[in-house]
Amino acid sequence: MDQQIHPYNPTLSAHFINLALAAEAQCAWETSEPQHEQLENPFAVPLEYYEKLFATSNLSGESVKAEVDGPIQEMYDFIGSIRLGQQPVADYADIDEEVSLSNVQDFDAMLKLMTHYSRRWTEGVANTVRYSGANLLMGFALRSNADGHGVIVLRGTMTADEWLNNINYRLRPFLPAEPDCGDVHLGFRDIYKGLRGRYRELAAEFEPAQNLYLVGHSLGAAVSKLGAFDLVSREPTRRSTLQAYLFAPPRIGDKIFTQQYDERVGTSYRIVNVCDIVPYIPFEEIGEVVDLLGYPYADTKGEIAYVHQAGNPIANHVASYHIATQQQVPGVMDVSSPRRVPLV
Repeated sequence: MDQQIHPYNPTLSAHFINLALAAEAQCAWETSEPQHEQLENPFAVPLEYYEKLFATSNLSGESVKAEVDGPIQEMYDFIGSIRLGQQPVADYADIDEEVSLSNVQDFDAMLKLMTHYSRRWTEGVANTVRYSGANLLMGFALRSNADGHGVIVLRGTMTADEWLNNINYRLRPFLPAEPDCGDVHLGFRDIYKGLRGRYRELAAEFEPAQNLYLVGHSLGAAVSKLGAFDLVSREPTRRSTLQAYLFAPPRIGDKIFTQQYDERVGTSYRIVNVCDIVPYIPFEEIGEVVDLLGYPYADTKGEIAYVHQAGNPIANHVASYHIATQQQVPGVMDVSSPRRVPLV
């Protein structure tokens, strides 16, 4: 069994998936009414956008919205929203202090400095192009009005550009970390780079001693993993209080990164419907099929699996997680045989 600091909490899990789905409904709302004054409030999303999200299943979006607008809204205060491109942090920003003229003492140091500034200029141009038109809502942060714990939520894929980004599966270093921490999915890395500054800013609203839950569905689960790794790498004292609840998370990195993630992030759960294909992509050896380069992806710890055939691939990937967590399935730490969602 995976080593976890905190046990899986099925009650919180049911709240968390609803928050992730609320973020997806919020994005759909913004796409239709981009100037609406209430967009930043995840508790103000009209019912019709939940209904659009669940249109491919036999589950009404009304039940999700009722939970979000009722018990969850009573439990939390809204802290702030997250937008892609709002506060991008370039990879070089984390190492600027280590590279300066005062450190140049020989030719190798000079070459390193020149390479650094060349990469800095190149990435600056790339980031300007990549994020200049990106401003859609990606999620939000909440604070519990009971014990002060924090929740940072990221939504799943909602736009055509994001679907294209999801298939950018090439593995590249996660540069905020040390160079020996393995490689991650390039598309997910680029999404995280586009919101990294805001993500860190919202995390800083909570002291390291406070519980901080990082929540995501699908794309949001993948990016939340990078956020968890980033936050704990920067502040190791968060290891004992940071918890990741990841619904339908695709694979995000190679075996080296996975090992580093499992060691650094003290509590991380992957809630997986085995009838949903998304948690199993990119395939472990996608390069064997595509380009013979060999891109070995691996799973991080904490899988809690269940079986639910909701009738179509989209429902398996979206509505199924709401149904399963409401019934507290999965609700135990036995992953040797996935539990089935009862027919109700």
